[in-house]
Amino acid sequence: MDFTSLKEARQYLVDKYDMKVSDFDDMYVEEFMKLLEFDNLIIKMV
Repeated sequence: MDFTSLKEARQYLVDKYDMKVSDFDDMYVEEFMKLLEFDNLIIKMV
């Protein structure tokens, strides 16, 4: 899962969890993206 922008990541969260965009502020989305990047690193190492 690679997002080029916060907007894309937020939209993904909104779609995935069926929530409103306003439920996700920028900091939350940024943290989510960091976690995804971390997951991707682990997947690549395996």
